[in-house]
Amino acid sequence: MGSVGADIYRTRLVAKMQRTSRYNMIYFYSNDELSSIFSNFDFKDKDILTVLGSGDQAFHLYNLGAHSVDVFDINKLTIYYYYLRRWTIKYLNKLYPDFNLSNRFISQLLDLVNISDCYEQKAYDYWRRYTKKFEDEDVDLLFYRKLLKPLIVDISNLSNITKIMDKDHFNFYNVDISKKIDIDSQYDVIYTSNLSDYIRDNNSFEIYRDNLYKLLKKDGVVLSSNVVRFGSDENQKRIFQSYFDYYDLPKIKTSYFSEGFSPGYCYIKK
Repeated sequence: MGSVGADIYRTRLVAKMQRTSRYNMIYFYSNDELSSIFSNFDFKDKDILTVLGSGDQAFHLYNLGAHSVDVFDINKLTIYYYYLRRWTIKYLNKLYPDFNLSNRFISQLLDLVNISDCYEQKAYDYWRRYTKKFEDEDVDLLFYRKLLKPLIVDISNLSNITKIMDKDHFNFYNVDISKKIDIDSQYDVIYTSNLSDYIRDNNSFEIYRDNLYKLLKKDGVVLSSNVVRFGSDENQKRIFQSYFDYYDLPKIKTSYFSEGFSPGYCYIKK
């Protein structure tokens, strides 16, 4: 995870609105229709790779019985929030930390943490330093909380998450999946959210496709969400068609779309 001191410094730059893709604001919760997307698949005992984001994706997959859940994100700060959320679940039996995320809440939570490895130690050190360097009001500069539609994952019983989470020694990959990456593992399912909306050129789409193909087991599935677009665009489908079969997910009705819309789509490895 690199130097905690350097990451705190870069967090300060994010708070000063000096942001990059590698150090950026963090989603407090997901804006994907996770329940609707995941209801179409059986994740029990599956090995899964998911974009990290707010962590909601990983926790939802744990709750659905995944065997293991590795995570990736171009934004390095997401891993620190992920640990904070894991501790919130494990020690407070709450899915989310306090919405205002005060230094008092963080400090009291850290007092409960039993550190299990060097990665957790770095996350612990990060949040200890955070409470000394930042004020409570800085949370609005570091987290997306009010600028998106909250689709908070409703999981009333966290025991399944805690049980699997304690056994799963997950990997975090701080990568841009549309660039060449070095990951040796293979997965049954990869959840990418709407990352493809941010890929602009054919070369990057081809690298993205090749990465997904290599990372998937036989008949593996790529799941993606519809946030900006409704389905994969025709150019992406063309680039993927020799390697994957494409399917739209069943439509759902919401207060925003009374006539229904598909919350996502999937590619199945040929």
